Amino acid sequence: LQDSTWDAPLPVKTLEQLLLCYDYRTHLESIIAYQAALHATEFEKLHIENTYRKDCSKFSMGGAELMESDFAFHIVIAQATHNPFYYQALSLLAQQLTSSFAGMSSKTSQKVSTSFIKAKDAEHAAIVHAILTGNPEFAQAEMKRHLYSSTERVKSLFSSSAVSQQKEP
Repeated sequence: LQDSTWDAPLPVKTLEQLLLCYDYRTHLESIIAYQAALHATEFEKLHIENTYRKDCSKFSMGGAELMESDFAFHIVIAQATHNPFYYQALSLLAQQLTSSFAGMSSKTSQKVSTSFIKAKDAEHAAIVHAILTGNPEFAQAEMKRHLYSSTERVKSLFSSSAVSQQKEP
């Protein structure tokens, strides 16, 4: 049965909730990447590539700022699907996760490492390549691989912190 709290906006305050959100995100964004590879115009492909390059240049960011820059890349991909439902779902998720991540980040002394950022950038490069070459299966697989890897990085970032110790009331 559906829990009555499912009707309210879902907070992301614990590591468990964050991991559930990343599971949803993995499935949503892998189909978004597939659709973008099929439907992106040449202009949109250029915009995806430029957004990727801009995100890579923000190497010194951390926490919520890094997540905002990362989501800008993902949202440009959603726009290239030409499906407003994908765009809206991801935009709302981005808003929710960015604010939640900022609150969760303040509860951990862990910092985003250079290797974390380099891995993200390399994964994004593979997604960009798949979309630019119009290969939907590769785009889907690379997005899924990226978000699985991101999930593991997020787990390591928060698993030993106070965030993972919080329990829902």
